[in-house]
Order: sequence, then C-alpha cells, then structure tokens
Amino acid sequence: MRRIMRPVIFAALLMGLASAGNPRSALAASYDGNWSVLIITEKGD
Repeated sequence: MRRIMRPVIFAALLMGLASAGNPRSALAASYDGNWSVLIITEKGD
C-alpha cells in the first residue's frame, strides 16, 4: 500500500502546484463575457 501511495501523493502535489501557478488564466478561459440572447417569435395559429 505504501508503494502505491507515494506516487499518488507526489502526483497530487505536482497537479496542485501546476494549477496554482496562474489561476486567473484558468478562470478567464471559461468566462465568455456578459451577453444576452433575444428570441423573437411569431404567434402560430
């Protein structure tokens, strides 16, 4: 069990350091700005 846990913990630490490097760019990638959609329809009979 110890043999498996060391690489898993090390990988988790590396991933944490990589994501903490520049968190603003990660947020900017998913933000598309303020926008809205107006849908105009005609009433059907």
